[in-house]
Amino acid sequence: MIRHFGFWIAATAFGVLLSLSTVSAAPVPIDLSTWTVVQYGSTNSSWVLSNSNTTATQTVNSDPAIFLSDFDITNQQIEGSLRVNTNGDDDFIGFVFGFQNRSQYYLFDWKQLDQSAFSTFAERGMSLKVVNVSGGADPTATEFWSTAGSSNITVLRHNTIPWADFTDYDFRLNFTPGLFEIEVSQGGTVLENWVVSDSTYTSGNFGFYNFSQGQVVYNGFAQEFNPPVLTSLCGPGPNPPPAPISGSTGAQGILDPANTDPTQGLVWPAGAFFAIVRMDTGEVVFLDSSGDIDPNTGEVLSGFISSATLPGVTGTPAFPDGKLNFTSIHLPPGKAAGFFNPSLSVPGPPVIILSCQDVILEETALIASLSSSFQQGDGSNQGGFSPAGFGPRSGSLSAAGSLYPPLGGGGGNGGASSDGVTQGPEGGRGGGALVIAAAQRITLNGLISVIGVTAGTGSTLAQGGGGGSVRLAALLVEGIGNIDTVRRQIMLDTEHKKIRWRSGSSGLMLGCPSFEVQPFS
Repeated sequence: MIRHFGFWIAATAFGVLLSLSTVSAAPVPIDLSTWTVVQYGSTNSSWVLSNSNTTATQTVNSDPAIFLSDFDITNQQIEGSLRVNTNGDDDFIGFVFGFQNRSQYYLFDWKQLDQSAFSTFAERGMSLKVVNVSGGADPTATEFWSTAGSSNITVLRHNTIPWADFTDYDFRLNFTPGLFEIEVSQGGTVLENWVVSDSTYTSGNFGFYNFSQGQVVYNGFAQEFNPPVLTSLCGPGPNPPPAPISGSTGAQGILDPANTDPTQGLVWPAGAFFAIVRMDTGEVVFLDSSGDIDPNTGEVLSGFISSATLPGVTGTPAFPDGKLNFTSIHLPPGKAAGFFNPSLSVPGPPVIILSCQDVILEETALIASLSSSFQQGDGSNQGGFSPAGFGPRSGSLSAAGSLYPPLGGGGGNGGASSDGVTQGPEGGRGGGALVIAAAQRITLNGLISVIGVTAGTGSTLAQGGGGGSVRLAALLVEGIGNIDTVRRQIMLDTEHKKIRWRSGSSGLMLGCPSFEVQPFS
C-alpha cells in the first residue's frame, strides 16, 4: 500500500487496480449564506451560521433535513469537517450529493449506535445510499432510518464504524460522472475510503444531512474545481483504458446477483441459487437450490435452470490466464458461485478474481473453486493395483496445493478391484486454487471452499483429493466467515484481530490446506 499526497494507490502483482492523479488546484472556501433547507416531516431543523458564513450548526433533534448548496458539484471535490457537540444523542449525521430533487440523490449517513425505531432497525456505522422515490414523493422516516434500505432507497456501502461525541472528522468527496470517492478520516487516520462506480446521478448539488441529531457542526467546507482525476482501471494489461469490466467479458453479474443490467454482465434468472463458470469455455450454468454437479466432470446432475456464455468470450480456453476482472463483488446470502475446469493431469491456471473496489461475501454466500486442481486416479479392474492420481504427493497420499505458485491439491489414487473383474472406486479430484485481490477490502462472512473431492465408494479403498489453496490480498481482510479445505477450516475473527484455526471433518479428504491472508505491501 502506497500513501501518496493523501490518496490511496493499491497495486498487486496483477496490475494497478485503482489510480488517482494528484494534479489539482487549491480548495476555495464555501459561503453557506446562499444555502437553503430541504425539510421532511413536521419537526423542523434549525441551521445556525457563523459570522463568517463558513460554519453551520444544526441545533435541534429534528426530522430528516438537508442544508442544500446552490451549485452543482460535478467534477469537483468537496472537503470539510464535521463534529457532534453533545453526548445526549446517537443518531444520523452526514451529507447528500448528486441532488436532483427531494426524491432523488445520493445519501451518506452515519449512525453512532444501533437502534430500532419507526418499525425498522438502524445499525451503527456509515452507509452510502441511493434515494430514488418515483412520482416525486418524499422518502418516509422509516426508509431514512433503515440500514437495510427499501424499494426506494438502495444501500451501496455500509460499515459498522460509529462516530464519537466531541470529535472532529474530516470528509472528502470527489464526484465525477459515474465514479466517486468518499474518504472519512480522524486525526490523520483514514477510517473509510470508498470508491464507487454508479451512474444513477451524474450531476447534482451537495448538502449537509441530519436526522434526529442536534448540535452537529459542519465546518470549513471548501470546493476544488480541478480535483484529482479519479479513474477505475479494471482492464488487463499495464495501461488499460478505463472500463467497468475488463476484456468486456460480462463477468460482473456472476458475482453480483443483484445486477439487472445486461450491459453490466449476465443477469441471474429467477430462482437461481448457484452459478457455475466453466473456465475453459466461458459457459455459465445456473442451478436452483436443489442443484448438484459431478465435481470430477462438471456434469450437471440436478437443478438446472438455464445456461449462457459470458459476452466477449472468443476462444478456448475462455480465460487463458485464469483472471476475471470486476468493478466490485457482492454475493448476498444464499447465493453461490463456482469455478470449474475439466479434470486434467496438468491443471490449468488458478482462478484469479480481481476487484477494483470491495469483495463482500455475506453470511451463507459461497465461492468455490475446482480450477487448477489435479485429476484423480480411476478405479482399477485389477486386484492389488491402485491407479495413481496426478499432482503433488505426500508420501503415498495426495498432497495439498501450494500458494506460490498457486496450485490446487493432488488427485487421489483410485481403488483396486476387489475380485479382479469389478472396477474399483475412483479417487477424488484435488481442491482448486483461488486468488482473490481487492483494491479496497475483502469482507468474508460467508464461505470460500477449495475442498478436495471425496473418493468413490466400493469394497476397496480409494483416496480423496488433497485440499486446495487460497490467497487473499486487500487493504483490509475482515469477517467471521470460513475458508474450507475440509481437513481444516479457518475462521477470520475480527473481534480478537487474529485468525483462528479449527478442525473440520476430514473423512477421506487427504492433504492439508494452504492459506494466506496477504496485505498489500
